[in-house]
Amino acid sequence: MPNLKPKSEPKSLTGNARLIIAPFLYGWPDKRCLLAYTSHEGLAVVAALPDEKGMAPSLWDVAANHLATNIRPDDVDEQYARWVVSTGWGYSVIRWNPSLTLDGEEWTVTIRKTVREFKEHQYGRAVCGWYGVHTGALTLKDPLLANKARGMLNER
Repeated sequence: MPNLKPKSEPKSLTGNARLIIAPFLYGWPDKRCLLAYTSHEGLAVVAALPDEKGMAPSLWDVAANHLATNIRPDDVDEQYARWVVSTGWGYSVIRWNPSLTLDGEEWTVTIRKTVREFKEHQYGRAVCGWYGVHTGALTLKDPLLANKARGMLNER
């Protein structure tokens, strides 16, 4: 396993790795956002795209709403991170309609939370092939692509 611990955590990341964006229902019955899944320097990146008002849900809070409430306090970040990675990874293995796959387009993530190393578990250390995750809000450099992505929220 690579050493993924930097001296300090970055506040944002910029990249142009393959990016998958698709609508995501994060709160029943009608709270939807755009979920983005990509990678950066060996970690998964799972983020929400801000809406027209600049708002993006916290995927950490969404994970909290989807997991059991009896998680040991020292495992909360671990379990939330595993849920976030699994949700993002699902976008890479299931063809979502509508969805947008971009390769080589610049994006920036404002990081809200990072988990760098998952703990050992019965199936190993990796979760969906990843040893850690960054989560936050992702913006596309190209405003036309950002508008195209937002348009997917109106498709059903």
